[in-house]
Amino acid sequence: MDNWNPGIWRELTARLAMDNWLMSKRTKNRAHIFFKYTRALKAQKHHDLGIEILTDGNNAVLPPSRHKSGQIYSFNREIRTLDDIPETPEELINSLKDLFGTNNKLKVILQKCKPCLREKFQAHQESPDIKELHTSTGKQLTLALMADIKANGADPEVLHLACKYLFRDDYTRSQSGYELGTDGGKIEKPWKCETIQRKLGSIALADSLNSKCDNCTFIGQKKQVCSQKQPEPEAQKENTLNIDFDEMDLSPELIQQAEEEADRILREGDPIDYILNTIAKKHVGDRDTQEAICISIACQCCLNTAGLQISVNGTSGSGKSHGIKTHLHLIPKKWKRVTGLSAKAAYYMNLTPGIIIFSDDKDPDPAFEEVIKQATTNFQEETYYTTVKDQKQISLVIPPRINWYLTSVESFVSDQLLNRQLTFDADTSP
Repeated sequence: MDNWNPGIWRELTARLAMDNWLMSKRTKNRAHIFFKYTRALKAQKHHDLGIEILTDGNNAVLPPSRHKSGQIYSFNREIRTLDDIPETPEELINSLKDLFGTNNKLKVILQKCKPCLREKFQAHQESPDIKELHTSTGKQLTLALMADIKANGADPEVLHLACKYLFRDDYTRSQSGYELGTDGGKIEKPWKCETIQRKLGSIALADSLNSKCDNCTFIGQKKQVCSQKQPEPEAQKENTLNIDFDEMDLSPELIQQAEEEADRILREGDPIDYILNTIAKKHVGDRDTQEAICISIACQCCLNTAGLQISVNGTSGSGKSHGIKTHLHLIPKKWKRVTGLSAKAAYYMNLTPGIIIFSDDKDPDPAFEEVIKQATTNFQEETYYTTVKDQKQISLVIPPRINWYLTSVESFVSDQLLNRQLTFDADTSP
């Protein structure tokens, strides 16, 4: 636990007996809590929650070690044998898994929120100021933020987690439940950009005092619609580009079995090895390329990476395209687009953050190359393009965390693009 959030910690441990917990501390708001080893929790870090799970492959400093600051680590109670270390409570394991899942949902939802509101939320996480939220302006900011979070698909637990981030030690489930209403029913519709500018003008200003709204993709768009009250039209929800037709006839029971097996492999097995062995049933060789694609896709699930772009070169018939297509066959269609592209097409494709674009046997022309370079450089951010239509300015966007996979006979791209790619040659060995 590192600078833990009191609101989150209080709910996480509310029903647990902590008298026998073994805790090592050297300073306030930071501690290691020791339990006997369990396979039920994998090593993982959630710095925004202030929680790290240290297990296989990790280490921790033990008392009575001395920190470089001079502070000494010490246990909260005497320990004589390993039997003095408690088992990890099953309720804590389940609560942590639920918390991590809810936190991941919140991260995804925040990426869909208006940039000015998202940035304010993130700034508050880094430097919490609870008093500011209790001012009239702070209350307006909270209303606008919660409306945007709900409009982008937050369920009640995600809304409560957002409240814990905002109000920390002041958070109570009863008070937040009253303010939010049943299932967030008291939350109003998302604020229009004009309303944010009028009531919260300062958050729409950059450090240079220029308006952040000038290049914001939300300006001029139709109002957001709360997905919980007014679902997407069937025509939009059933976009044929997102349908895996080869899985349409699978029974719900079979799908559930597959999901349970996938969870088991993630918890107890080696998921990358499993993926590579599955691909090897259809494609021989190129194991390094396939492993790099696994890591590249994993980067799309992280908020602190610069991404990993894959390019494969090889002669005609060498299997370069087949290798990538075999891997992409394992990816749901909603997370990939296999297509040729004109230079600016990606700005018009209504792409989802974290999608893969595969362009086969194409050396991009300079204009298309520039688009890839900008989107790759802005891996964790939106890439904007402003143009004119019917004498009116419109701003188009490529969302963050896009993977661009390219294949070609020989790479004739610029050094600047090559520097942004991990390039492989197709495996032609017998």
